[in-house]
Amino acid sequence: MTELRECPFCGGAKYVVQYRHGLQGHRWIECTDCDAQGPVVVGLDAATSAWNRRADDWQDIDTAPRDGTRVMLWCTEYRGDGSAGVVFSGQWEDDAWLVPQHDDKQGGWCDWLGWEPTHWRPLPKGPGR
Repeated sequence: MTELRECPFCGGAKYVVQYRHGLQGHRWIECTDCDAQGPVVVGLDAATSAWNRRADDWQDIDTAPRDGTRVMLWCTEYRGDGSAGVVFSGQWEDDAWLVPQHDDKQGGWCDWLGWEPTHWRPLPKGPGR
């Protein structure tokens, strides 16, 4: 089993793997310090992966939402050698990633990045008032 990360709520490191009778193979991780629970999924590996995933982690682009949700995109230069990178906010529309077109005074969107998105993450929350 992959090592579990600390609890995202209390920072604790004491866990128990739970299962529910009648839901064959369903598991979740529970922190025994604060009772926080990870999502119920099928299998121990999936439960561990779900517990270890954090909202602020960069995730593979193949897992990004394709429903118009704006996200942060980590892009490598189009030549794909990983020598340079840039972060855009963007969203998936039809069959392409769209990013704000900075030189468009009308606030349009551009589907040609010249960069290839490889990872994504949710947009951070804005500053509080």
